[in-house]
Amino acid sequence: MQVALDREAIEGFAAQRGFTDTLRALNVNQSRQRLLELIRVHDVLQREAPDLLGQTGFGVAYGQFKGQPQAAMNWVVSYPSFGFWCRVAYELTERQAHIKMPGMHIASHLRTFPRFLLSAAWKAQSVLETPVAVDVHGNLVFPGWRLALILGNDFAGRTVLCHVKRDVLEVDLGGHFTLTIPQSALGDAVLEAQLLAEIKPKGVLARFPRVAAGFIEINDSDDDLRLPGRVKVEFQALDDVSTVEWQEMLSEAWETLLDTDAALAAEVRATLRVVVPVVSSNPRKHLSATYSETWGVVHMSYSHHVAVILEALVHEYMHNKLNTLLSVDPLVVGPTNEAIFYSPFRSDPRPLLGILHAIFAFHGVTRFWEVFLRRPQPHADWAWIQRRAHELHYNVQIAINDLQGVAQLTPIGKTLLDTIAESLSGVALPAVSPSVFEELMQHEAVQRQNWEKLYGHSTATIGEA
Repeated sequence: MQVALDREAIEGFAAQRGFTDTLRALNVNQSRQRLLELIRVHDVLQREAPDLLGQTGFGVAYGQFKGQPQAAMNWVVSYPSFGFWCRVAYELTERQAHIKMPGMHIASHLRTFPRFLLSAAWKAQSVLETPVAVDVHGNLVFPGWRLALILGNDFAGRTVLCHVKRDVLEVDLGGHFTLTIPQSALGDAVLEAQLLAEIKPKGVLARFPRVAAGFIEINDSDDDLRLPGRVKVEFQALDDVSTVEWQEMLSEAWETLLDTDAALAAEVRATLRVVVPVVSSNPRKHLSATYSETWGVVHMSYSHHVAVILEALVHEYMHNKLNTLLSVDPLVVGPTNEAIFYSPFRSDPRPLLGILHAIFAFHGVTRFWEVFLRRPQPHADWAWIQRRAHELHYNVQIAINDLQGVAQLTPIGKTLLDTIAESLSGVALPAVSPSVFEELMQHEAVQRQNWEKLYGHSTATIGEA
């Protein structure tokens, strides 16, 4: 599927016009890039470390994976943890880990690939047998199936033999027992409870990530979705009560999004796959984050305020969306990629691309709140939303002015930023009192002054240098 990025397409990309052909093509490109990284890893190993292919079982599993029906393979490739696995494997081969340290991280990483093969084969209802490595926590996760087996520390890093027999998965735990899981047991609370009752006496537990709004998976089980080694944050371990709280809050946020802006909701629905719950160390500060390696995932802390969750969903979706464009164009090409620039959204120095990310995401949130504030029925968080919308509108304009003065943009990047600037000028928000607006302006001015005291220069100074 070709991605045509003319001016009209970029202008449409900056708006919330629904799941357009441009967005569809960019989303498809995400899966294509994952597959290209996988192929690159295999080809490098085949050429430079063929013994590693055999020792880890990756060579055989790769061939079997390619042999799965296209629909089943695409289903697995589109799952976010597949993207993280491929990125890690790609970077390891780029650093020549297969030559310098073949028995270390790259070997253990390659041994976990068969779980993607198992998921694809089970989806296709094939017949297959393969060994697969349990992760370092003693868990065996089946991407896309909302199933994680908690085997315990005794199994951490070990290999178990798995069989797919049409719609049945068997996991051979050696002298312990063979676990048999039919597809029909997944998603059925009664059958899942029966399965738990069967395996618990053997020292094995299972986690079944739940779904909110019919499509948002709430996952606290898949380690790859947590980006181990790259993300330092406390992850929330869910119980039955907190799971229901997440389901209810995400469902309410989704219904509000759908009722407010159906076009934007269509975009979110086509991209967002998983929410990974995290814990904020400050109860007054909500956390959310998105990472290019796990496109379709949002890390997010819980809030009792639906407006906070709603803004986080829109904001993090926008980051996911921009990442699809960045996969085909760098947008920012100079003068430096160092994190040395002021941003009205953060207290720490930021790279220019980070500022563009913030502009794009918060512009999307501002436009959403603009539509929301036209609703005839006031919301419980109406005052907060009104103030928040004005704050974001003002800060996005500040960031655009700063970025235009210093960043060297590609033609696509310039079109994108110009389109956002024009869009922002047309935003019409319900007025706030002059004192509130003065407070917002003063807060940004003080933040900039404090930033310049700490770091010794402003964006304008850098741009003039």
